[in-house]
Amino acid sequence: MITALTDPSQLPNQLQDQQTFDTNMASMIDNLPLRAQQENALAANMSAYAAGGAYSFMYGFDTATTAGDPGPGKLRFNAAGQSSAGAIYIDPVTVGGGNIDNLLVSIGANLSLLKGSIRLVKAADPTRWMLFDISDVVAGSGYRALAVAFRASSSATPFGNGDALQVFLDRTGDRAVDLSPIVRIGGGAVSNGTLNIDYLNLFSDDYYRYQIELTALRLSDNNGLAMRLAIGGTVNAGASSYAPLGPDGGGTVSRSSQFTVADNASGSGVNMTINVRGARNSTRTNVGANGTNGFGNNYAEIAEGYFDNTSAISGFRLFGAGSGATFISGQIDIYGYRKV
Repeated sequence: MITALTDPSQLPNQLQDQQTFDTNMASMIDNLPLRAQQENALAANMSAYAAGGAYSFMYGFDTATTAGDPGPGKLRFNAAGQSSAGAIYIDPVTVGGGNIDNLLVSIGANLSLLKGSIRLVKAADPTRWMLFDISDVVAGSGYRALAVAFRASSSATPFGNGDALQVFLDRTGDRAVDLSPIVRIGGGAVSNGTLNIDYLNLFSDDYYRYQIELTALRLSDNNGLAMRLAIGGTVNAGASSYAPLGPDGGGTVSRSSQFTVADNASGSGVNMTINVRGARNSTRTNVGANGTNGFGNNYAEIAEGYFDNTSAISGFRLFGAGSGATFISGQIDIYGYRKV
């Protein structure tokens, strides 16, 4: 918006007395730079509309590279080699006094991994330009830090200190929400030497059941694979909290400090499905497992054991039942059954 030099009564004209004329003339000269800035900003916005939708603002380029507020109407990179920049520090106040903080916050709140893009063009020479993808927007003291990845430019370092830039900001669409009834919510390859497989804060009220798939999961000894549940991110090892599963198709055995889900996880490893039901209840969580152990013997489906919990279960830990046992290799995949 142009606000400078828009009030006719404050402009000089021939009908004014000499003192008024001189005062208004001096005021007009003082406000000419602001008028020029506002006109440039308006021209940039008009160019953006013509180009197809990106928001556009005027900024001055600052060649400093330190993280911090570059000052109103300015931005800077975190690298002298401009095409190597991984962050852009931008004051939310533009040339001309506009404030784009709400736009920057909106870009950062985007659910997509790629939040948007920023294109910078030298106002006096449109052949000098740069384009970056935005992956995050972080609040600083009086400024915003844009985490960016270089995409393209007219040259490696097209801008000089004090250059007037047209800055085009574009926000990508939000990622679509996955409404599939069964969703993979965690997992991955298990590294050699891993002591515990921990997913202690994975469960949520979005799901009513969890399915844990173990593929060729190997331990360094043959003392078996054990499981404990977590409450509030902390593993529960209560001596009588678990009515554990009996391997080889056995029923519930005496209470213990853990579930034993396979009596041997060495050799070729465990291939098994573990089901967890009622995890978000505050009374009892049921756990069941079926599959093959490290020597390839087939298990019948093991009768479900249970865990007496006083609060909702937040996740689980898998570990070797033998002292000092570590995982050698394998894969774990965790699925949640979404509430409908």
